[in-house]
Amino acid sequence: IMDGAMTNCLFAHGIIAVTADLNVRFRHPVELLVPLEVTAMIVRNTGPLFSLEAKLTQGGMLKAKAAAKFMEAPAPLAKKIEESSYQQEVE
Repeated sequence: IMDGAMTNCLFAHGIIAVTADLNVRFRHPVELLVPLEVTAMIVRNTGPLFSLEAKLTQGGMLKAKAAAKFMEAPAPLAKKIEESSYQQEVE
């Protein structure tokens, strides 16, 4: 979930990138059937490498956090990802 949130954060900034490194730190168990919130933000942009952080909270308590590095996708791969994303939206 946090990897997806960080990827979507990059997409929202017009950046198509793939996960290069992901570290997740679980702090507390996540409760089933209880809403949770996931946030992500870019902490460093040294293009073509991006560092992001994400947090998963539930009931105001931090349940897990992640730090990741993303590598900007080369043009041919970026085009495939964009096309795939567009097809999923249409279906």
